[in-house]
Amino acid sequence: MSHHTPADLLVLHAVRTLGYGDAARIAVRVGLPEDEVAEHLLDAQAYGWAASSSFAGEGGWSLTWWPRPAPPGSSRRWASASRP
Repeated sequence: MSHHTPADLLVLHAVRTLGYGDAARIAVRVGLPEDEVAEHLLDAQAYGWAASSSFAGEGGWSLTWWPRPAPPGSSRRWASASRP
């Protein structure tokens, strides 16, 4: 029996393992459509788990390092990133 990981958690894990990446790069990593990945990233940003930034014309996403409780009904209890 295999375990199914929710897409939003796959996206957060991809950001964590990449460290920084745009939605297209993250979509390739997790094998999901870019628009779906972008939606999960915006949700993560709304919860304070991910941040979008840009430098020298390059934009991307990274995780914030303060853990926050997941919203009610979420598939996970906490999301956090390691301190730098």
